[in-house]
Amino acid sequence: MCWSPAGSAGRRCPGSSPPAPGPTGTAPASCCSACWPRPPCGPGDPHPGNFWLLPDGRLAVLDFGATEDLPHGWPARLGLLLAAGRDGDASALHRIAASAGLLRPDQVTDDALLALLDPYLQPLRTPAHRFTRAWLQEQTRRASDPFGAAARTQRRLTVPPRHLLLQRVASGLVGVLCSLDATVAVDAEVRRWLPGHGPTPRSPHLP
Repeated sequence: MCWSPAGSAGRRCPGSSPPAPGPTGTAPASCCSACWPRPPCGPGDPHPGNFWLLPDGRLAVLDFGATEDLPHGWPARLGLLLAAGRDGDASALHRIAASAGLLRPDQVTDDALLALLDPYLQPLRTPAHRFTRAWLQEQTRRASDPFGAAARTQRRLTVPPRHLLLQRVASGLVGVLCSLDATVAVDAEVRRWLPGHGPTPRSPHLP
């Protein structure tokens, strides 16, 4: 164990202006994206207290108690899934999700799946996206409404056990970025680290 003289990356002076795009916001996203395909280095509990900004500008990551072995890297379909959703291709999104075991095609329609995921895919559709607490609160409100369309669709989805920690990392990372009020080039980061996340989705190789 090494002790680092640092301040929490999630701590900002009250009333300060939102940070410009830069390492404070991008580094946690890059860290999670780059580390996960390199077992057992992927941090499984991303929250503001586990990212510390060092005086020299480097990012220290704490708490590697939860990790998962991904010997073949990110799930083969993940980049394709995100690209299809980013491009608004409801049919391809539905097909890839079904092939990954995330849904039964007869229980969730193409349009319902895209409508559920669309707000979460917005950060992929602009050169840089600003993550804010207000945005996160709106998505939480929408997803937690038991009578809303989003909740009805969510109840029909299935996350394979092997992907549960990945889901936790994604949601935790979004929380970190929102607490930082960070502006991040999300699509560029995803293109950098996830195979298949290109301009046009390709047919996935099914293992």
